[in-house]
Amino acid sequence: MSNYEILSNVKAVKAELVELAGNYGENYDMYIDDVLDIEKAVSLYEAADPKGLAKHIDQMDTAPREDLVVAFANDLGKDFVADVLGYEVILYTQHR
Repeated sequence: MSNYEILSNVKAVKAELVELAGNYGENYDMYIDDVLDIEKAVSLYEAADPKGLAKHIDQMDTAPREDLVVAFANDLGKDFVADVLGYEVILYTQHR
């Protein structure tokens, strides 16, 4: 359950948050907290810790959590998201 190289959509969510942090300085800390949450999620994924990953994602702020769940669905499939993260993704864009 690892290989960050295939997580292109997860990387894109992180990159977007980093860009937002740079563009909206007054909200810098909020965006960086979200970036750190995504980095922790990736670390848990790479460590093959599905329970820890699901718990961590459940505790994230709503908007970045939703973006991350959809990114995981795009990168690893809806079954991964349902089986590991416990979310059902109905509408998403697959970028494979």
